[in-house]
Amino acid sequence: MKKIFTAICATLSAVCLFGCTPQEPTTTLPLKGKQYLFYTFGVPVYTAIYAYYDDEAEAAKADETVKDLQKLFAEVEDSLSASIDGSSVCRFNEAEAGATVEIDATAYEVLSIAKEMYALTEGAYNPAVGNSVDLWGFTPRFNEDDYEPTMPYDREYDEETKFVSLPDETYVEAFRTLCDFSKVEAWEDGGKYYMQKPEDSVTLEGVTYTMRLDLGGIGKGYAADRGAELLKERGYTRGYLNVGTSSLALMESASEETDHAWNLGFRHPRGDGNYISMLIKDECVSSSGDYENYYEYDGTRYCHIIDPFTGSPIAEDVVTATVLGLSAAQADAVSTALCVMGTERAIEFINEQLSDKTVVFVRRADEGKFEIVTNAEQYTLIEQSYRVASRVVDGVLEYVE
Repeated sequence: MKKIFTAICATLSAVCLFGCTPQEPTTTLPLKGKQYLFYTFGVPVYTAIYAYYDDEAEAAKADETVKDLQKLFAEVEDSLSASIDGSSVCRFNEAEAGATVEIDATAYEVLSIAKEMYALTEGAYNPAVGNSVDLWGFTPRFNEDDYEPTMPYDREYDEETKFVSLPDETYVEAFRTLCDFSKVEAWEDGGKYYMQKPEDSVTLEGVTYTMRLDLGGIGKGYAADRGAELLKERGYTRGYLNVGTSSLALMESASEETDHAWNLGFRHPRGDGNYISMLIKDECVSSSGDYENYYEYDGTRYCHIIDPFTGSPIAEDVVTATVLGLSAAQADAVSTALCVMGTERAIEFINEQLSDKTVVFVRRADEGKFEIVTNAEQYTLIEQSYRVASRVVDGVLEYVE
């Protein structure tokens, strides 16, 4: 993933979501924005809450709310992380083929969302690519300072260029056969939750492999959804949650000038700054792209988004996609799927399934240029070198040559 916001100023003047930047509003209201930072899933979580902080009780309430947010996010991570021993996902990944594994309620709920998104996108979103994610070098162990090859398929590592070769095609194809997410079963029985692992397995170089899940991307979105619910339950209506570089849950801003909307800038996928901006409030936003976690080999970019149909990093022309109007968890899954689909299928999918949502994606065009495709009604174009290659006619998104 998973995915947009990458930096935040102490003054809240520029919070970046992988491709989006809410700008601090000007306001005449007696509100102040208070910023908090903590970490989950190995990524930063930025929280901004606008309240009347001249009141000591109000300030203490905000501090306590964020402590509860941290606990909530820790619980989600402890359930979904593929690298925390004892997590539901870790137990599933380590189980033998065909085994039944007891999981917690959080994992069951997220798995249910994942199954819905898998079906909706016809498999373009697929969290069963965990083996392939590791094969291509995008699991946390490859970011450790003392990384050394430990698996039979691991490649030599160079500090400057990262990997000195590509994975063996035998492993690419073998792991592709292990990612049929439709075979994963989950159910509730007597207040407990269970998953059954598919019977499929492959043995290479004396090691047997079974399906491995990677729910990290959609898990961050799920955490953003739960966190936004908590803020609203505590009575907050202005602020945002920025989870890692993938998911943003926006409430209202404090700006009367923009009817309490945030001015959200979308980050340039091949440079600094933003390429467009929009006014947005009370919505979740998620982006996926090939530029947040990648390496290059022999002039080709390989990113963390795995195409489940090939077992390799995406090779289509969509370099980043942003989805607004779904839950953060759903948007995480769908933005990833759009990158897998490529332009033609992505436009078909938007028209068939997302015509009432806002979607923006950037595609590679000829001669190293980039084009914007969107069904958004209003936006501000910032990057003049980007051609807007779309239009909406009678509610239908069309690509413009």
